[in-house]
Amino acid sequence: MTSSGGPVQMAGAVPGSTPLARATRLAGALAELSITRLELAPDGAAARVLRARETDLPREIAELQRGRVTPAGLDAAFVISPDRIDWTAFTPDAARLLQARLA
Repeated sequence: MTSSGGPVQMAGAVPGSTPLARATRLAGALAELSITRLELAPDGAAARVLRARETDLPREIAELQRGRVTPAGLDAAFVISPDRIDWTAFTPDAARLLQARLA
């Protein structure tokens, strides 16, 4: 339940009009949540683990085109496609955190 008593939205989309704008918004939200490691899994290629503070995360995400981003320590995943980034939270707490930072 939200503070207003309604159900928690467990999925959504990262706002932004371009792939880089969406990737920058996502990278910023992950930084605000103190996420330091995440797995980048391009469709059809091997996944790799990135250290968020040691890479140009917005560029890495924007260039992914299609795939999945899974942050360590956050019960959520992000599906990347050329025209959107969708998120799914696996717990209500993670959903609230994402809603607050990606609204």
